[in-house]
Amino acid sequence: MMPPARWGAEVTDAVIPIVQRAFDVAVALYGYVNRFPRTHKPLLGRELMGLALRLLVTLVTANRRRDKAPELEEASGVVDALRITLRLLQSPTAAGASASARSAAEATESAKA
Repeated sequence: MMPPARWGAEVTDAVIPIVQRAFDVAVALYGYVNRFPRTHKPLLGRELMGLALRLLVTLVTANRRRDKAPELEEASGVVDALRITLRLLQSPTAAGASASARSAAEATESAKA
């Protein structure tokens, strides 16, 4: 079976704004994590990327379900975990990554709105 001629446009048009913002946060975090010092990339960088991807998958799953409440509650918890992880990067011991963490925190706050 051949896909419709406008396959890409239809898929793009179907994305709801919250999923698009979660995708934008994941892309932004990827850029910020790449600028982290070596000491922070393996643990905190991986954790941030994992949480961002988990948020995206949870929102996509919620979008496809009739009862969205459980997935949206999980997504709220993931956003809180992202905030906590970003605060760890803003601590004085993580001074090398604090500028990237502030930018990532701003991206996460915009996703929460």
